[in-house]
Amino acid sequence: MVTPEKNILISGTMRSGTTLMSSTLDAHPQISMVSDILNWFWSKFYPKYGDISTEYEIDKAFYELEYYITYGLNEKQKELFYNGQIKNSIEKENISSLKLYYSLIRNFYYSELKSIIGIKATHQAKYYEYFLKNVPNSYVIHMIRNPIDSFYSHKQRAHPDITRIKRIILYPLKQIKLIKTKFCININEDRYYSVGLREYSPYIYQFPIKFFDEWVFETKKAISISNKFKNRIIIIKYEDFVTDTENTLKNILKNIGIEWSKEMINYSNLKDRNGTIFSANTSFKKEKISGFSK
Repeated sequence: MVTPEKNILISGTMRSGTTLMSSTLDAHPQISMVSDILNWFWSKFYPKYGDISTEYEIDKAFYELEYYITYGLNEKQKELFYNGQIKNSIEKENISSLKLYYSLIRNFYYSELKSIIGIKATHQAKYYEYFLKNVPNSYVIHMIRNPIDSFYSHKQRAHPDITRIKRIILYPLKQIKLIKTKFCININEDRYYSVGLREYSPYIYQFPIKFFDEWVFETKKAISISNKFKNRIIIIKYEDFVTDTENTLKNILKNIGIEWSKEMINYSNLKDRNGTIFSANTSFKKEKISGFSK
């Protein structure tokens, strides 16, 4: 495989616009994005196995991580995994974790790879340093969204027809205030952070504390690492992305060193991880995103 010119990792907490960002970048003529199905690589594979160098290590990792690797794969992708094609596509005399990573992306992408590649995987902030240190010409796009909206979006998605009124108690409000920066939403606006009533389903995230704790951890970690890897971690507010789409994308591409393309904001060019027409996985609707054309 030809070494990609650049490597991108899109992450953030769930319901923060990572899927839409991935599909939008994938519409660029130079960028190929694999969404969701490699969540395990930097969070489970690399911390445990490090930089592998033998077929035995690949077999061992594939055996031990089979559940995580195959979760979310379509039947064609599962067949590539089970018939050994992913492992066999790596040069036997020059095995490495990076080459395995590239092989996974090449085999799981729905079409021929372009010159710049990337993956989308949520809740990866803890592992950004692995990615940035071990993947050449690499960049992280970290998405941040108003946590109340993210929480509500998750509830809508989980059981849109089974809702109930649930009072929100913002336990981590103090922690959120402690990490206030130019990247975060204005926490002084009462409409963003207040105790109030909303409709929620009774299952996923029964109590909001877990969701907000994860939001705080991911946000603090991303900001901390961005100070260490300047210009290689791009922190994007979801609210900016959906209200000023074109300028937000232009700033991302400028930071990475890629030319702007209008193909990215043509909604008909957006595809899901299987290469079919993009279908929103949230309450996202085309008319809500003013920057996209039909």
